[in-house]
Amino acid sequence: MQLAQRTAVSQLLRNALPTGPIDPDALSDPVFVTFEGTFLLCRSANTPTYTRAQLTVLRQLLESLLDTNPASGPRSPGRATAGSSSAGGDWVQLTPNGS
Repeated sequence: MQLAQRTAVSQLLRNALPTGPIDPDALSDPVFVTFEGTFLLCRSANTPTYTRAQLTVLRQLLESLLDTNPASGPRSPGRATAGSSSAGGDWVQLTPNGS
């Protein structure tokens, strides 16, 4: 993992996460490990079937940290927007407060 990528993800998380005990720098590491590990697992098994499951778990973790439950709304200072891609996958976009 490149330092610039870790820094960029850390900044996105810092802007989106509520103020509290979660360390955005430490959280950025599992995000990259999940992407890299999923890629390696799919390549070694010669099947893409693991991708959806692994990225779904990561998405659920981030959603729980961002509290994207529509009933309660996202926490300050950031905002999470959930949606679907044209390929049929779900996504969560992290945006800083005020964006």
